[in-house]
Amino acid sequence: MVEHAVFLHVPVDDGRSVGTDLHRLTVLHAEVDVALHDASAGEVDGTEVLGHEWVLFAYGQSGEAMLDALTPVLQRWQLPSGSALLVRHGDLADADAVERPVSLPVAGPGGPAFGGVAPLQQSPSA
Repeated sequence: MVEHAVFLHVPVDDGRSVGTDLHRLTVLHAEVDVALHDASAGEVDGTEVLGHEWVLFAYGQSGEAMLDALTPVLQRWQLPSGSALLVRHGDLADADAVERPVSLPVAGPGGPAFGGVAPLQQSPSA
């Protein structure tokens, strides 16, 4: 079974607010995980902080299905400039797999702070 991937790269502040950024990214991680699960599109495999960049790794059978599930979540978040989304169509071991960068809505200069849109609230269980 061919596994596709989505990689979300978000720069984290190298100054005073790294902890705040990471807290917000934990919320984003949870929302991405729920969106992929609800759409039966894939799952988050994990995250890493590499230098001044947070990276989320998600895998599923269709890169496009994962992108469709993630788009509403990412549109609500005002990610910082420099954020990037890469959709990979094919296994990580496949040197011929096609990788496609996807444009993300980001907060521009003078725009709202990262994570300025409140995350979706969980509905109470019935």
